[in-house]
Amino acid sequence: MSAALARVNAFRTVRGLVGRLFDLVTTSAVYRPSPLDRHLRDLYTMCQHATVQDQILQSSGAVLLGGTPRNPVAVGLPE
Repeated sequence: MSAALARVNAFRTVRGLVGRLFDLVTTSAVYRPSPLDRHLRDLYTMCQHATVQDQILQSSGAVLLGGTPRNPVAVGLPE
């Protein structure tokens, strides 16, 4: 379960950092060939994956509070 939480945190943190870099570079990231554009799109796509969704946070919270997770497999528990 801690790996699932770490994964969600890592993906979202990196997405935020690259988004901030994109903002700091301003129009250079749009009008010139820039790897930031591709990285930002890739990170937004990766954060749509099932292993990084809010259901992971909800299921982890349920386990930590003694409840039943909605998606036990996603947090590393057997079905």
